[in-house]
Amino acid sequence: MNEIYFKTELSYPDLANHLRDILKIPYEERESLNLGGGEYYLFKTKEWEFYLIRNEGEVEIPEREGWSYYLYAESLNGNVGEEAVDAYTHELARTLKENGLDVEVDELRY
Repeated sequence: MNEIYFKTELSYPDLANHLRDILKIPYEERESLNLGGGEYYLFKTKEWEFYLIRNEGEVEIPEREGWSYYLYAESLNGNVGEEAVDAYTHELARTLKENGLDVEVDELRY
């Protein structure tokens, strides 16, 4: 799984709105006991789900201190392999960079 990390001064809701505007994907604000300090944003298309999470609490990635948020994608199509998800994540990161966001992709392997 690849995660896209954000270094930004934008607030959590402002970043979600900015991503919605760039990606043209609506989102839902969700609550969870273990994601992003109790809340996260879910962006969903017919084929993908994207989770925008605060980099803190139980889901904090200590190696990414200073990167306030991260986004990861999950395919809703069971036939999509890991390489396709990786390629899509890198393409998404390029789009976000082109729109002025400071992002970096980190490849996590479990």
